[in-house]
Amino acid sequence: MFGVGIGLAVLSFAIFYEGILKRELTKKITSIITKSAIAGIALMFLLPYLIQQPVNKQLADKNYINCVQASYQWLLYENLVYAKNTSICDKLFQ
Repeated sequence: MFGVGIGLAVLSFAIFYEGILKRELTKKITSIITKSAIAGIALMFLLPYLIQQPVNKQLADKNYINCVQASYQWLLYENLVYAKNTSICDKLFQ
């Protein structure tokens, strides 16, 4: 959602600048808006994967296991469930 927030903030700024203030966007501002929008889109897809790796390692160091049966994914949204042992994982699944 962080990338979506960046994209909406950039879009809101452009609408406010052109629509409400009635000023024309300069090439420099247009370039910044474009780069920010692309960065926001990239963050939507990259940030979850970049954060997931250190979190998985930290949880593995604390002896947690990924409870695959209780985890689920819907389009790009993924809910990962971690448990201390397999019996807790089985109870979560039921």
